[in-house]
Amino acid sequence: MYETRTMALEIRKMTIVAIVVVAIGAFVIYPSGLKSISMGILIGGFSGLWGFAMIVSLCEKIDGSTMNAKAYAFRSYTRRYLMYAVVFVLSVSQGANIFALLAGMLLHKGSILLYTWKHRKEDD
Repeated sequence: MYETRTMALEIRKMTIVAIVVVAIGAFVIYPSGLKSISMGILIGGFSGLWGFAMIVSLCEKIDGSTMNAKAYAFRSYTRRYLMYAVVFVLSVSQGANIFALLAGMLLHKGSILLYTWKHRKEDD
């Protein structure tokens, strides 16, 4: 379990750095798009982190006990995607750019890929 927490912490740190760098870069490139683009990147990135926390929590709760892991995982999956939908709908209704929201989500996915590349084991 210690390895999972260490991995999750490193991925979170990498994601937060990426979110801040890209949001600042977007503001520099599009200064008039602070609300729509930069905030979209921030909201998308942090909703990705929120979903990741939900996944980590799910993994820690499923321990092989007698609970119905399949049903619990499906409920968790459904709640996570409902959360994404609510965040995206509320953000777009307030003027956030949908592509910036998706880009923010992809920053988190990119951090996961970067983590796996950074910690890959060499084949013997």
